Amino acid sequence: MLTIPDNILTSFEAILNKRAVAPAQRADDKKWLRYFLDFCARHTVTAARLDYMRSFIDKLREKRQTPAHQEQAA
Repeated sequence: MLTIPDNILTSFEAILNKRAVAPAQRADDKKWLRYFLDFCARHTVTAARLDYMRSFIDKLREKRQTPAHQEQAA
């Protein structure tokens, strides 16, 4: 599993702070960010960023992640 680069993690944490995300939720949010970055590194999606997200959610569905986890990841 990839380590989140410091510059991305700093920006991500700033967004979590701005959106007042509860501390208990942040670990899951960082987990999904790591999973997404890992997915992007392993797969080539040739269109917009939204297509990366759709492909990522499709992959989660293939791996039988629950709809709640798919929504959380999105």
